[in-house]
Amino acid sequence: MIERCGNRVGTGQKWGLSPGVRGGTRVWWLCCVCLLTLLAPGAAARTRQSAPPRALSGMYDETVYVGSGDGNVYALDGHTGGQLWHTGTGGAVWAAPTVDAGVVYAGSAGKSLSALSARSGAALWRFSTGGWVWSAPTVVSGTVYVGSNDGRLYALDARNGTQLWSVATGGKVVSSPAVVGGVVYIGSGDGTVRALAARDGRALWSVTTGAAVSSSPVVTNGVVYIGSDDGHLYALDARSGTQVWSYTTGAAVEARPTVVGAIVYVGSDDGSLYALSATTGARLWSYATGNWLLSSPVVAGTDVYVGSLDHNIYALDARTGLKVWSYDTGSAVWSTPAVIRGTLYYYNVGCLKAASKRAEGRGDVNQTVGQRRCAVTAPTEAADGPSLSSRPERTEPSPSAR
Repeated sequence: MIERCGNRVGTGQKWGLSPGVRGGTRVWWLCCVCLLTLLAPGAAARTRQSAPPRALSGMYDETVYVGSGDGNVYALDGHTGGQLWHTGTGGAVWAAPTVDAGVVYAGSAGKSLSALSARSGAALWRFSTGGWVWSAPTVVSGTVYVGSNDGRLYALDARNGTQLWSVATGGKVVSSPAVVGGVVYIGSGDGTVRALAARDGRALWSVTTGAAVSSSPVVTNGVVYIGSDDGHLYALDARSGTQVWSYTTGAAVEARPTVVGAIVYVGSDDGSLYALSATTGARLWSYATGNWLLSSPVVAGTDVYVGSLDHNIYALDARTGLKVWSYDTGSAVWSTPAVIRGTLYYYNVGCLKAASKRAEGRGDVNQTVGQRRCAVTAPTEAADGPSLSSRPERTEPSPSAR
């Protein structure tokens, strides 16, 4: 069931999702997606006790695709939010679905990866692994690369799901692979970052960190940026794995870093968002929120957006780190925001939100997946970040149970 709840701020007129854009996208897991219209358009290890945050969907062919903890993938009309179809996957969809060339690829707690028709939801094929699939699949040149909690990275034929190769690691693979220049980069629960030949899985190099690698890699300008649960963000030479630099935060770095120009933005479980020099790792600024940052930052225009387990979405000046606004969502924000045509999408338990751009981050439309409802609150007015405080209650399954 999908239902609308809430009215447009100041008008009483109900409205749904704004029109989307075409192209491959990734989708947030669990119950819902939420939207906020920005002031200037264009401008959840997961924790030790929680499920992994994954990427939020944009749109593909004017449709939003959402993975849910009820085991289904939902397709929603991008204009109205109405349900077009839903298809079961055999288990909760904790991993983010990926949409490519008219096909939705979704991993699940059913220990499998499913391929569905983006138009109808019809099942095209399903590939079974030996563990839950938390890793968001990456599709490049007709091959699907995905990790599993069985400790393996798989390469599958995108047309029929036939296994091309697989490589065993020493721990669960919740990291999502990056594929650049014929090389697959991936982190693992054994604390290792690996570079593998995309064609056959042959090992090219590996680097061991001090703890599990839950973060997903970003590769740009010949450098691999990836976090580790040992509290460091690492910059590694993409060809050799040689360490270029590392930066120490106050806790595990589980979110995927974001690189824009000469700056790397990354959140930490210490509750802070860091802006670092991409070439040297020198800190440019940091901003403290009230809880862990499992959300990866997104830069649009002059601002950087990030969600916190303190219930807030923050908009910060990307150059200085000063707060532009914050918005209290009412519950922990596990998701990575996505910015499309001036609208910011984010995960929040049970509802889909939208806001007029005059509202400074205020949500005014809620769209539910399932039967949960959520309230919309006004943005926080304080100009400085709150201190690190109590952790939110967690209802997601424990990693040890997977």
